[in-house]
Amino acid sequence: MNAAPPVTSRLVRCLQAQSSLLYITCFFLLTLSLLSTPTAIADNLPIKVVSIEPTPLELKVNRIGKVDFRHKANLSFKTAGYIQKLLVDVGQTMRSNATIATLEANDLVANQKSAQASYRKATQDLERARKLYRNRTVSKDFLEQAETAQIQAKAQLENTQYDINKSEIQAPFHAIVLDRLVQPGELVAAGSPVYLIASSNPDNLVVKLDLTQSEIELLKYSVNIQVTLPDNQKVSGEIASIAAITNPQTGLYEIEILLDIDKTNRPYAGQWLQTTLTTTNTEQLVYSIPLSALAGMKDENAIIWVSKKGKVAQKKVKVLRLDHNQFLITANHEPLNVVVHGWGKLGQDLPTDNK
Repeated sequence: MNAAPPVTSRLVRCLQAQSSLLYITCFFLLTLSLLSTPTAIADNLPIKVVSIEPTPLELKVNRIGKVDFRHKANLSFKTAGYIQKLLVDVGQTMRSNATIATLEANDLVANQKSAQASYRKATQDLERARKLYRNRTVSKDFLEQAETAQIQAKAQLENTQYDINKSEIQAPFHAIVLDRLVQPGELVAAGSPVYLIASSNPDNLVVKLDLTQSEIELLKYSVNIQVTLPDNQKVSGEIASIAAITNPQTGLYEIEILLDIDKTNRPYAGQWLQTTLTTTNTEQLVYSIPLSALAGMKDENAIIWVSKKGKVAQKKVKVLRLDHNQFLITANHEPLNVVVHGWGKLGQDLPTDNK
């Protein structure tokens, strides 16, 4: 009967010890969390004020762009027919005026012979009509009909010769084959694409990337473009075109960038390249404030401490842009003295050399 109280007492002491341990652990974790925040670190550092000069607003847009051909062309036959030969394939290059495909010309030659016969007959009919007209045995209308028939026959003959000439596809410029759309022996209609090609000129290679509406607005200012090639070489670029409307699938604007490249460092179509666009707006000045100066946020504005003539005051400012190192605010033409850390101790006097 007398053994129960000691057991109960030990149990109570054990629960109390566990409760105290839990409390200490929670307090330690909370303190560690507070100390790990940038504002807490800044608050515990000595008071320091730095002078920040106004600079033109400079913004960077980093985006991955895809190398592509700016201009492409479909090559086709003028007339319908069966394909006889395809002399180049995907990925191959061709020189200007090189023959790259031919049609079977049997039907075309037959049409030409028929047109030649029609032209000879029309020419003979015209000569006979002229003699009859000189002898006044036929009217002038009869002569004019013979002249018209001869003109039409000649035009038909020229068309058949043109069709024979166009039974071959020739490269219009130095180019590379992007796609072959038919097979040998296949019947193709007039104007049906046979090859998809692109000029092999380095100026025909561009980097295509998508930008948001706000990023497109930045392009009206001075823009510096830098593209990183696969070998990590950096080259400059310039904007070749900006889409007038957004892509309906992405809601973004596509731009094309011409690269300052030559044959030795030319990238390949289809490669993805890191592209950095740096815009500088000389009409708008900003202060670049270190994140350590951020004392808090209020109504979506940043709270900072500024020093003027030795006096410190809290100031609420609108953040234009923020990254992991700094945030930008609108500036005037004078330097801004900002407390970058130690603003939690502003009840103390500021160091003389920082006023």
